[in-house]
Amino acid sequence: MGNEIEARFNKAVEQAREAIEELRLASQALGYEDARRDLTQVAPTFKSPQQIRDEIIEKAKSYTQHIKYGFNPSDGYFDFKYEINREKRTVVCLGYSRRHVGKVIRRGIAKCDPSDCFNIHIGKFIAAHRALGHKVPAEYLNAPAPTEVRVGDVIERTGDFPSSRGLRTVTAVEKSIHFRDRLFFRTREGSGTDEHNFVRIVDDSRE
Repeated sequence: MGNEIEARFNKAVEQAREAIEELRLASQALGYEDARRDLTQVAPTFKSPQQIRDEIIEKAKSYTQHIKYGFNPSDGYFDFKYEINREKRTVVCLGYSRRHVGKVIRRGIAKCDPSDCFNIHIGKFIAAHRALGHKVPAEYLNAPAPTEVRVGDVIERTGDFPSSRGLRTVTAVEKSIHFRDRLFFRTREGSGTDEHNFVRIVDDSRE
């Protein structure tokens, strides 16, 4: 009887050792899989404010290129026409009735805040949505300000003399001759400026 109990005990101990070893190997395998998963997992892509703004502008362009008319059960079809006022920084979308030629039956307005950068394409998108009675997505109302000066941008320039201040349209972006760590912006108005005298981008519509 004693030998039988001892044999059962020894067998149980051996099984326990095997189970512990299996647990150890399984834990190592799981740890390896976790490490492999961490290494192969694609890290989330970071987008700069400029990249986010570029994407918003491209989506706005695509929308206004494809959505050129609307429909209302009571008014029928109406075609979009835009009125752009850079001085007032506004874009107005007018919906002209097809049934009653020349009659405006829909209107949407987008007005850029003085502290924001004006963009025609974002303005058209907002104005068109309002003309259609649609809610404007928040990303278009709160698009980040541009951070990179590009050809066609309208920038605000400062300087020691009143004649050197004001708005300039960028025609070229290049390295400064005098300051290698700065960019120099050539402008349509004839007097270029480097980053030291640059205040902000006022309009990045590039039209």
